[in-house]
Amino acid sequence: MGLDIAARFSITKLVRIVGSDSVDKSEVRVHKLGSNSWKRIKFIPYNFFTYGGVIGVLVNGALHWIASRHVEGSEASKVIVSFDIGDEIFHELPLPNGLDDKMEINVGVLGGGLCLLGNLYKVCVDVWVMKDYGVIESWTKLFTIPHHRTCIHYLRPIQSFKYGEILFEVRLLKKGNIALVSYDPNRDEIVKILKIRGCPGSFSKEAYVGSLVSLKSGKYMQ
Repeated sequence: MGLDIAARFSITKLVRIVGSDSVDKSEVRVHKLGSNSWKRIKFIPYNFFTYGGVIGVLVNGALHWIASRHVEGSEASKVIVSFDIGDEIFHELPLPNGLDDKMEINVGVLGGGLCLLGNLYKVCVDVWVMKDYGVIESWTKLFTIPHHRTCIHYLRPIQSFKYGEILFEVRLLKKGNIALVSYDPNRDEIVKILKIRGCPGSFSKEAYVGSLVSLKSGKYMQ
């Protein structure tokens, strides 16, 4: 029996990735809103990571995940896998050159572009951004956050602001609780820790962008 490990709304489609009985491939199904069935795409040669609970980010009309690719006769390697919502085709994107292979990595969105966060346990988090989508040479390391700044185990960008501050979701090392932290990379310091009274230690959060376009219309803004 497969395990549902990733599902994500994107405009008018729901993508579901299910781990198969085999350790080296996953099954993909797509549901179009308004229909009554799931379309099975195919089995793909990847296992998908859910480090920190992040299951996919939408950039450039595609969903992105960190996955491992298995090649017979060699160790599994980490890759960024993208799924184009329009043509329903999977692609691989290159990791940055110089990325420490000991880091736990996850993807996010920063300033509208694809970003990658490399976490070296109890040392630091490197934050990279792909300035020219799909081009490996455009990966740029924006900054490094030492762990003593936030005492974090996991970090994900939620929203960047015009004055340079970035709102991050972090998982704290001591208790494992989730917190929201406003970080200023220019000053290399935490501006504030946002506390939500009565909120449980673990919760989900996303940046919300309002729209006058109904999902039921079948139309969306580019």
